[in-house]
Amino acid sequence: MWALTASGLFRIEGDHAERVALDAALTENSRMAEGLDGSLWLGTADGLVYAGADGLFHPMGAKGEVIALVTDSSDRAWVGTRSGLEECWATGCENYVVPGGGAVGAVAMDATGGSWVGTDEGLFIAQEGELRKMRAVPGG
Repeated sequence: MWALTASGLFRIEGDHAERVALDAALTENSRMAEGLDGSLWLGTADGLVYAGADGLFHPMGAKGEVIALVTDSSDRAWVGTRSGLEECWATGCENYVVPGGGAVGAVAMDATGGSWVGTDEGLFIAQEGELRKMRAVPGG
């Protein structure tokens, strides 16, 4: 398990917490999500970094400030930035085109593995490499 605090980043195993040496810039205004295998995704003001089993941090696809970050049941990270959405895995990222070019301020997973995306242009669901806009149901 990982913990990100004002004092830095810690890896916790049992009753032992070990502080991880990390550039302070990576922990300011950061978002954090843990992978199924204990890997760590860290969204920062400058982009996304990933630490796998080797414990080393590697820059990943997303550039610019990470606003939203969540992992799914397939161990992928969904990353919302001011310029869009990226779906990332340990070896790379895929960019989703956000209609209207809006920022992605929220990402959430549902029980079926669906990725729900909140943008300046409304609510979308990510399906088959595309974002599909959800429409309000009259009287709903």
